[in-house]
Amino acid sequence: MFRAHKKPKKTKKQLWHPDVSPIEEGGSLSFGQVMKVAIAMQKLCEKEGNIPSEVEIIIPSEQPIAVTFIADLHIGDRGTDNEALYADMKFLKDTPRLYAIFGGDIINNAIFGLKQSSMDMVLRQNLTVSLQWRAYEELVNELKDKILCMSTGTHEDWSMAVTGVDWVQKLAARQGIVYTGHGGLIKLKVGEIEYRIFRRHHYPYHTSFNPLHSVKRMWDMGPHDFDIGVLEHRHRAAIETFDRHGEERIALRCGSYKTYDEYARKLGYYGMRPANPTVILWSDKKRMLPFLHMMDAVEALRGLPHGQS
Repeated sequence: MFRAHKKPKKTKKQLWHPDVSPIEEGGSLSFGQVMKVAIAMQKLCEKEGNIPSEVEIIIPSEQPIAVTFIADLHIGDRGTDNEALYADMKFLKDTPRLYAIFGGDIINNAIFGLKQSSMDMVLRQNLTVSLQWRAYEELVNELKDKILCMSTGTHEDWSMAVTGVDWVQKLAARQGIVYTGHGGLIKLKVGEIEYRIFRRHHYPYHTSFNPLHSVKRMWDMGPHDFDIGVLEHRHRAAIETFDRHGEERIALRCGSYKTYDEYARKLGYYGMRPANPTVILWSDKKRMLPFLHMMDAVEALRGLPHGQS
């Protein structure tokens, strides 16, 4: 014989309610107190290092000098021409009256887990990220008397994305080198003459048909009137002069030592080559002479009379 079981009674669902009881006296915070903490921390962060939008650099020279613009070395990538890179950095170190402005993407810095750096980019590196930063540090240490200022790029930013620390800024500070972040106006005084140089790692309005179009738009639409405009990032070296307000200006784009780039090939881009655009600057009159390659500029610099002409 089977006995029927009684159906269990339905019970009401118990809802969870948060505890909204007031904070005990002494543990409460006013909006004003929170703002005081925020303001104090903001001032502390400013002391840690807000990046200036304008910097001034003086070279007390009575002779013309040359300034070369170096970016997109991509140290650590398998497609980087390391022999050319090493030879050019040694040439920079050993050449009198030749100075450098360092841009972004000096290291490749592909970090696994970031959306911007894919797994194949990580695997195509022949140096670990740690060794890349060490190489960067040693390069700056060797060239600290040659580097007028330093900047950052998209690849260095990947370390900041995972740490919250601008390691290029820290590196520049350790060597006492001016730092301009992703871009800034450099008022470079050579002897008696001031030259206004505005560089950025990246800027909009680019076109594949004219690599210097965005440099001119940077003059027209950007925040600064400059004599020399410099962009990096796209690995296509180019130089051009153009006029604005009756004065000659110079537009530059840096090349890259990453001469084999599978990603660029996939998108149909070719012709990447090492090229550090360089400009000879006179110290007794405002005169600028641009070259696509650093060594060509130095050859011309050596041929100038010491009295300038």
